Amino acid sequence: MKHKVCLFIFALFLMLSPAGIEQIFACWCRDISSCEAANLASAVFVGKVLKVTADSKPPEDGRRTSWKEKITFQVKENFSGAKDKTVEIRTGTEFGPGDCNYFSFKKGETYVVYAYQDKETGELSVGECGGTKSIAKAQNDLAFLRNIPAGDRNGKISGSVFGIGFDPQLNRYDDTTLAGVPLLLTGDGINKTILTNAEGDYELSGLKAGKYSLQVYLPDIYELFGSDESDDSVREIDLNGRGCQRESFFPAIKNTLAGTVKDQNGQPLENIEVQLIPENKEDQNDTKNDYTKYTDKDGRFMFRNIFPRRYLLGINIEGDDEEEIPVIFYPNALNRTDAVRIDFGLGKKLSGYDLIWNKKNKTF
Repeated sequence: MKHKVCLFIFALFLMLSPAGIEQIFACWCRDISSCEAANLASAVFVGKVLKVTADSKPPEDGRRTSWKEKITFQVKENFSGAKDKTVEIRTGTEFGPGDCNYFSFKKGETYVVYAYQDKETGELSVGECGGTKSIAKAQNDLAFLRNIPAGDRNGKISGSVFGIGFDPQLNRYDDTTLAGVPLLLTGDGINKTILTNAEGDYELSGLKAGKYSLQVYLPDIYELFGSDESDDSVREIDLNGRGCQRESFFPAIKNTLAGTVKDQNGQPLENIEVQLIPENKEDQNDTKNDYTKYTDKDGRFMFRNIFPRRYLLGINIEGDDEEEIPVIFYPNALNRTDAVRIDFGLGKKLSGYDLIWNKKNKTF
């Protein structure tokens, strides 16, 4: 859902109890400013909880499960979208403990509420990650909300552009922000280009309510993909003119390595796991820059977006797979000492890294 700004991570811990093993789930949310919450929310108000009702509304066409609770508020102060004296919102789904869509309200207590409207049903809902909080913890929110200037030209878009840079003190590449990166904002009569500052940050303010498009123009050594592998360099943004939206970009480096796995007769081997791991690890349990690919029907593999450092390539190179799988280092060495080290900087494209699996020695 668009309004969600939490990390939907359900961490599972196993705890021993007299009843056996208990599963405990947790929801982690990133910090969201009152300015961001005010822009994302459909209704923002200070409200006192009059009633908390278990909500057994059935799902509609399997689109969504029933809500857990229905909350009735007396509106004490309306900032947007809550013009009636009372407002009903829903919270929680069937996921149970750790549900990011759930916020625990208590009857008689007062909250600053950021509620989000379902475009199909018109229902307002509140989750743990949308900025809602008890009045006792909402002083910063109230200071912002009560001092928004009149009108709808107070919108703001800001963020950072991240990348990779060489740290001379550590003598290695590390994550950083990128200065001087162009961004183009268009929409509602605006066509404006700005550059990220020395810290890799940008800000566009004084924007009125409307729909905008923000495009980042990255250096050629980077690429940016969404979760569905689509181009993520362009963001579509809705502003209500009274809040802000944060849009940061996390591009990947265009480092690739390609090769094949064949048997001793030159026949391609399919579904073989190939590993690319750092030569040296400060912590052997750290898998941050470990890469794994499986060969296709033609025995080919390709690693993409490889972080800049020195690597070893091979099959079962950490020796922790089944015994019938041989340890093979590129170029077809049987031990780490004879392996070729592969160095990656920025924007490196390597091919021809071929491995041979000798069936005479091992089966698979």
